Amino acid sequence: LGVAFSISYIVGLFVTLNLIKRHVGLLRTRDFAGQHGKLLAASLVAALPFFALSQLLNWDSNDTSAGLRALRLLLVLAGTGVGYLIFSHLFKVPEIHGLREFATSKVKGRKK
Repeated sequence: LGVAFSISYIVGLFVTLNLIKRHVGLLRTRDFAGQHGKLLAASLVAALPFFALSQLLNWDSNDTSAGLRALRLLLVLAGTGVGYLIFSHLFKVPEIHGLREFATSKVKGRKK
């Protein structure tokens, strides 16, 4: 499912770029190619350890109960999500920095 989303996103990106070029003019794709590279690197660095862990511990088998499989899924989703936010912040992805500022302002606003 993740691969399908990734492929559709990449195809959609190129379709969108072609439509923008047609209606707006030439874009500097190098500006956001680096941005997408940072996002890809952050997602891979966050997810690959969990993938390796799941393969090492044979988590892909159906021999366990549904509750344990759900718990494993929850661990992987939470871990990769938190890891993605951490590595995106370390790679200085502007959207993640903006998200952090937004969340911080909302938390500070509630304390008043």
